[in-house]
Order: sequence, then C-alpha cells, then structure tokens
Amino acid sequence: MHSANQPVFTIISHLDNGEIRTVITEKRSRNILLALLILVLFLVGIKALSIYERNYQLRPQMTELADSGQDAAALWLVQHFYAEEKGRLPALVLKGLPEAIYTKGRMAVIEGDRAAGEALIAQAAAQGFAPAIQYTKTGN
Repeated sequence: MHSANQPVFTIISHLDNGEIRTVITEKRSRNILLALLILVLFLVGIKALSIYERNYQLRPQMTELADSGQDAAALWLVQHFYAEEKGRLPALVLKGLPEAIYTKGRMAVIEGDRAAGEALIAQAAAQGFAPAIQYTKTGN
C-alpha cells in the first residue's frame, strides 16, 4: 500500500563533517508544489493589477483622443474597456478598419455567435490583418 509519507526522493549531501540526508515525501513534495503554485499565481496577479492600473491611468487621455476622432484611441478603449466602450466599435467597423473588424469578430465568437464572428475575422484576414490570419489558421 502506498503512503503519502513514503519517500519520493532523497537528497544526500556530503559535507566535511559527514553525510546529511533530506528525505522528500510525497506529502512534502505536494506542499512544495502548492507553495510554488501560490507564488506564481501571486506574481501573475501583481502583473495583472499593474497592467489594469496602467490602463486606468491612460483612460482619460485615450477618451479625449477618441472623442476628438482618433480611431486608434477609440479602438484601444474598446479593447481595454469593452463593456463600457463597445458602443464605439460599430463606427470603427464601418470605416473598414481591419483591427476593428477582427475585434468585433472575436467578441462575437466570445459572446456565442461563432458563425458571424468567424465571418468578420475572415474579412479582417482578407485585408491582411495578421492576428486574423493566425486565427483563421489555428481557430484561436
């Protein structure tokens, strides 16, 4: 019968004063892996918060630029604050901007209208928009 306290591996170090043995059990190895996972998730969370904060700092300036007719700023707002800014997307799509068409297609796929979304993505790919071309090849 297998026990969580049975050795999984043993580390043996030879020092001047003799042998030192460290036994890593299955339970201990799971705890080590869990601690590493928590650390990675913490670091990823910090990075995500940093990006989120940066986007919120840029938002007022990008809103001003979008409101003055800068399409790139309007598209940036849609991509970073979709729920609040998606109303800007139809005008960008009507202008034929491939990145806007691709963005609308991706959102349609995410929202469950895969056929319409993939048709828009194919349209952006036909205009040479690299992420759309990649999507048509890989499906993501």
